[in-house]
Amino acid sequence: MASSKTATILSGLGFTALESEVYSFLLGESPATGYRVGQALAKPAANIYKALESLEQKGAIVAEAGNKKHVRPVPPSVLIQRIEKEFRSKSSKALKQLEKLGQPAVEGVFQPVTTPEMLLAQAQQIIRSADSVLLVMGTSAAVSECLDEIEGALERGVDVYVLTDLPMPFSGGTLVTGNIATGDASVLEIGADDRAALSSVVLGSTVQGVWAEDHAYANHLFAGLLNRMAVAMIRKTIDEDGSKKQIRSVLDSVP
Repeated sequence: MASSKTATILSGLGFTALESEVYSFLLGESPATGYRVGQALAKPAANIYKALESLEQKGAIVAEAGNKKHVRPVPPSVLIQRIEKEFRSKSSKALKQLEKLGQPAVEGVFQPVTTPEMLLAQAQQIIRSADSVLLVMGTSAAVSECLDEIEGALERGVDVYVLTDLPMPFSGGTLVTGNIATGDASVLEIGADDRAALSSVVLGSTVQGVWAEDHAYANHLFAGLLNRMAVAMIRKTIDEDGSKKQIRSVLDSVP
């Protein structure tokens, strides 16, 4: 039987409660007939066969070759890949159709960020939106969750500046390590092209943050991050006994 957690996950993918139970049962015991499934789950045969038909339409199960009465579950990895492909296809069609209706007038967006999932999604989106300059400041744990997007920005030719407390495994761009006083909290601030920005502090499961796009706050946060980055770079140059010429070079390199 499907656990409540599994049932919740599958329901988010469009499975009914019974479909979740049937698919989960088949993962542990297959091949099996509809009768066998119904007996094991103590469910009416008619409901079981309806669920099996729906699961087959969703590509979650297949009938055995040579014995159509027995079914097997599609491996979870294959099932998820299929669902993702279908979702991307439907999303693309929906976007094209909706864009035909026009675009809303946007005078700037300023919204709170209240969950870890929202924070990560928004951070990655802002990084992906960068065209020329990307500023990232945060604790290594927070920055590491965005490394793929940072690498993508570098590949696009974006000037990337990262300030964090520990060295990070990416090549290209400017990486500065320094003390980011946060106590037990995780900090992440991002600015992209003086247009989009995010600021957040995470302590346990509590998230306090905001993100802005085409808004005065985005410009303000970008400028603050730029100053913080420049100070960190200058401090590093001084610690390495850099000359005035080298310090000037650092200042000239900051956008």
